[in-house]
Amino acid sequence: MLNEIKLDKQKANSLLNIKDYLSIHKCRNSRGGGVAILIKNKIEFNELVELDSLNFEIIGIKVPVKIGSLWKNINLISIYQPPNHKNPLDPSIFENIEKHLDYFVIGGDLNSKLRSLEDPHF
Repeated sequence: MLNEIKLDKQKANSLLNIKDYLSIHKCRNSRGGGVAILIKNKIEFNELVELDSLNFEIIGIKVPVKIGSLWKNINLISIYQPPNHKNPLDPSIFENIEKHLDYFVIGGDLNSKLRSLEDPHF
């Protein structure tokens, strides 16, 4: 999962064309933002197109994995939240993901503000 790729679509198509890997990406512009996922070309996957409706810098893939005798989908999601963004990270993004996907991993750059671990009220 890559964040802040800082590429436009044309450059992303060129620079993320890495031997033995496939890439999916959502570009903002060449000055900032953007997310991408690189995945080994031998791994079966589908893009999570339903994330497009969230109107956010978010992409994901669904990878089928055999667990015991059952096949499950593991969903890998990459999110980028710009720093000093006018709107805070919307918790409904996580609620939406949790409601629709059984197994998932979220990675990315959320630029979240946390209190210090040294804070006695933490």
